[in-house]
Amino acid sequence: MQKADYDYPIKIKIGIGMSWGRAPMIKAGHNGSGINDVAYMGDVVNKAAKLANYGSSQSNIPPIVLSEDFHFNLNKNKQSFFRYDRNRKCYIGYVLDSAMDDWYENNCT
Repeated sequence: MQKADYDYPIKIKIGIGMSWGRAPMIKAGHNGSGINDVAYMGDVVNKAAKLANYGSSQSNIPPIVLSEDFHFNLNKNKQSFFRYDRNRKCYIGYVLDSAMDDWYENNCT
């Protein structure tokens, strides 16, 4: 794989929001058009989108943001990766997959 040699003037900020609940889904697209996408709807999707918007929104806010329900459903070990944000009533944290980070360093920088 070829390394990307783009030099952007600013860093790209991302936010990952995770919420717990049911998300109704529908297939969207016109019959026979080749467009056959799935669209997710509901409060859980809206909450996850708002949490994602909060992720990396300031220098002291990590990119991964979890709802209280999502955090509750993690096992105890994974819960320890996140800290509670009293302002937003959610959990925030940085989680790094070292194998993926090594791959990125070897292939993309």
